[in-house]
Amino acid sequence: MKRELILEPEAEAEIAEAADWYNEQKSGLGVDFVLAVASTLAAVQRNPLQYQIVWKEYRRAGIARFPYGLIYRLTDRELIVMSCFHGRRNPGAWRDRT
Repeated sequence: MKRELILEPEAEAEIAEAADWYNEQKSGLGVDFVLAVASTLAAVQRNPLQYQIVWKEYRRAGIARFPYGLIYRLTDRELIVMSCFHGRRNPGAWRDRT
């Protein structure tokens, strides 16, 4: 069963912010980041249980080439992405949203 993908507004904002930052570092790198996020989202949708639980019912899927991960949880019908989180940030930042 394929679950409906829901990106929380905070996660969308974090993806856009990171893409902008990467584009400032090198032209086109932000596009690469967005493509890597899309690839990770597709992998999570194919097999959402393959990723490790990092806190309560929340899982983390790493994004290839970038020090970010998608933090998500599952319901019977939905895959809810809570955050696109930099690996060196304090995890309390996304946990406060739950």
